[in-house]
Amino acid sequence: MALLSSYECGAQISSLAPACPHCGAPAVRNEDKVSVAQTVASDPAEREILREGGVLVTSRRFVVGQTTYATRGVTSVAMARESVSGTSIGTGWIICGLILLVTGIVVLLRALAEATSSTALVAEGFVVAGALSAYKGNSDSKAPQAFQFVVRMRSASGEQQVYVSRDEAHVRRIVAALTAALST
Repeated sequence: MALLSSYECGAQISSLAPACPHCGAPAVRNEDKVSVAQTVASDPAEREILREGGVLVTSRRFVVGQTTYATRGVTSVAMARESVSGTSIGTGWIICGLILLVTGIVVLLRALAEATSSTALVAEGFVVAGALSAYKGNSDSKAPQAFQFVVRMRSASGEQQVYVSRDEAHVRRIVAALTAALST
């Protein structure tokens, strides 16, 4: 799966989505599909290297959705792995657990001071729930981190991020195809 921009509203959408969920525009316009195919077919010097998941790599260009990059002038292509930002689910569980734990201890101390057994039982429930939540949060925070993979092209004018996907194998195939395009 790759992230593309909707040509109508500019929102980020999946390359697997048939249409933008925000504005309803098709993910790729039919006339754009035809024009790319016709151009490649009409130019005998341009050969198709890869066509996969909304991406086209030819000996002369790289097409992602509605954006075309010329391979002429590109000095190198690289893949980078970036962690996807966001708070870990485990962090929420730990915070919730600590709040329950502290609340349970405070209520338990008051119940012991007043010698009420029913309140002490509720407080013990808070302490147990808090400890379990904190433990679950700690185990969730050790879960594998999510990554996204980025295709970067370098030229004399600088480096540009041209494609993002969570599918590492897909990005590796794109980088290999672009590297082949640069060597032709």
